Amino acid sequence: MIRTNSRALAAVGVALVAVAALVGRWTSERPVSAEERGAMLEDAPLEPDRPLRPESGLAADTQSEREATQRAMLVVHVVETASSPGGPHARPVAGLGVHAGPARAPHAVPLAPATTDVYGNATCEVEPGAPLWVFVQGAADSDGREVAPLTPGERRTIEVALEAETARDFFGRVVDRVTGRPVVMARVRFSSSASGESTSHTDADGRFRIREALLRGAICRVDAPGYVELRLDVHPEQGTEPSPFVAHLAEIARLRATVTSRSGAPVAGARVTVRPASKADGTPEWSAVSASDGACVFDALPPDIPLYVECAAVTRAEPVVLFPGEEHRTTLVRSGDR
Repeated sequence: MIRTNSRALAAVGVALVAVAALVGRWTSERPVSAEERGAMLEDAPLEPDRPLRPESGLAADTQSEREATQRAMLVVHVVETASSPGGPHARPVAGLGVHAGPARAPHAVPLAPATTDVYGNATCEVEPGAPLWVFVQGAADSDGREVAPLTPGERRTIEVALEAETARDFFGRVVDRVTGRPVVMARVRFSSSASGESTSHTDADGRFRIREALLRGAICRVDAPGYVELRLDVHPEQGTEPSPFVAHLAEIARLRATVTSRSGAPVAGARVTVRPASKADGTPEWSAVSASDGACVFDALPPDIPLYVECAAVTRAEPVVLFPGEEHRTTLVRSGDR
């Protein structure tokens, strides 16, 4: 009798284990109701550094993502129209600068200037809810065109059609920005997406000539020994023989920084850095180590740009602005040295 009861109890135990497994499987696979989900969320604390998303019903979105949904994008598609035996056709124009800004201030700095790609498209981030003013470099309508306001999050495409351009000679002159004297043997590099790159040098009168140039979207880079390289956008109406394109080069500036202790003794081996006060113009920074006399010499600095002169253990002073051709001297006193 005892043996029979043991076998019965074992069978009951096996059956209970099987039932529990089935119940666990059913609870893990069945969908969770909204009431049960809300109860679980109330019991589980949220991670402070990972806010839950509203689209998943869990929490608010992040500030950056909210701002992203408010942005508006304007795609400017630029083509060039030309006649052919088969009729007029249009081709995309690459390498053109596109500027889009508020119509109330068309000459203000655009929110995001862009350049057309190989498909002729330039994507600009613009301010929604306000009329826009769009200008395409090399367009026949040099005043640009107005575009109706975009809504937050909208992405709109407009087309700008340009007439086909005819190659012509491009005339120019390079002069010193301060004295107005011609700069002899200055190198002029002329480049555009349509005609490639051409190089010329100025003569004794500072004049140069680029033959058979396509000016739409062209860039002119001018440099000469002792001068800061200049980069200029070229417009189709510029560079005629009666009215040549004029580039004004500025002489490089020089800076001599001397590092001393509080007693006035020179400090050797100190690193001095010269950096622009604003990085908006893309100007690099320069660095040098002081010699035995405590001096660092920077021979080729751009003028007219506020520059910080910095050194470890030296209180940052106000930025300095150098003039073309100036040789500026400054002393940096290290507070940690006697």
